[in-house]
Amino acid sequence: MRLKKIGKYFHAEYKTAVGETRTTTTRATEKGEALRIAKEAGIPQLEHAAKAGRLTQQVIGQITTGKKLTLAKAIVEFAEYQRAIGRSSRTVENNRWVFTNWFAFDESIPSLPPSAITYKHINKFINRTDIDAGAVSRKVMLFALRCLFDFFAANGWSAGNPAAPVSVNYNLLTHEQKETKTILPFTESEYKRVAYHLDQHDKVRNRIFWQVGGHLAWETGLRISDVAQLEWDCFGIIGKIIVHTDKRNKRVAVPISAALNTLVTEIPVTSDTYLFPEQRAVMLDPQKRAKLSVQFIRICAAAGVKDKSYHNLRHGFATRMDKEGKTLEDIGELLGHSSTKTTRGYVH
Repeated sequence: MRLKKIGKYFHAEYKTAVGETRTTTTRATEKGEALRIAKEAGIPQLEHAAKAGRLTQQVIGQITTGKKLTLAKAIVEFAEYQRAIGRSSRTVENNRWVFTNWFAFDESIPSLPPSAITYKHINKFINRTDIDAGAVSRKVMLFALRCLFDFFAANGWSAGNPAAPVSVNYNLLTHEQKETKTILPFTESEYKRVAYHLDQHDKVRNRIFWQVGGHLAWETGLRISDVAQLEWDCFGIIGKIIVHTDKRNKRVAVPISAALNTLVTEIPVTSDTYLFPEQRAVMLDPQKRAKLSVQFIRICAAAGVKDKSYHNLRHGFATRMDKEGKTLEDIGELLGHSSTKTTRGYVH
């Protein structure tokens, strides 16, 4: 603690547990009187406790890792934790991308202990103005950091979650950055054009996967990651497909037509467990999984269907279910959504 005079009064300046400098007035004009007031208020003891807290965090880090715990090392622990609890490789990779960009933005961050990070460090990164990231992308980055510091707090590596009070500052964004990109559903005519293109061109790469996968997404709303990892056991009940989805391991059970069931039985068997072992391997590789999505976009373009991706098939499924009279709750259950708010965004 130190005293400094601001105007006619002395102020006590001290450090908090997270390393922030705080100043409070003693309302005393004499230094001796100001020191007495500060001591009676317990400010020196508060600062000592804060220092002890920071030391404790360092000790915990040393016990846990055998060395001084830095943010760079702690993030490795977080990634291992996510894999241990079954988070998808895509989630782990997306989080790694956020943290890598944070480190590149502020090169001092990786060497700091988790306990030294304040909301200011995070706010500065989330609300940076040197990138074109929109509001949705910034919220995704913020969510990753909140999850990270929840993990740190649970392990005693940080005092609370410094990302919790941070929010996206819309005043710093352009109109375009504030807008959410509209995803339009596949129409029936567009789907038929893509299906016809696949039927007519036997040289299309992964043709069988896209023929079956396209029909599956159109008829069941499954994601490309779920289709790529389908097991033969998913078709154990005639007229229905049961899948534990890749995202949050949600169980969905969706009726399927006889035509789709027949199409599945015609798939060449190359694995006792999986329908598409080759595509499954690609999907489980964070560095390669995007290739499948890019392939489908190119197939659509070749069929004359522009600006549509595999995920647009999922939107098309939800929209058709809505037109058939299904409630948002019913559609959400088929899609594996936890909230009707999410489902509403899929109905057009």
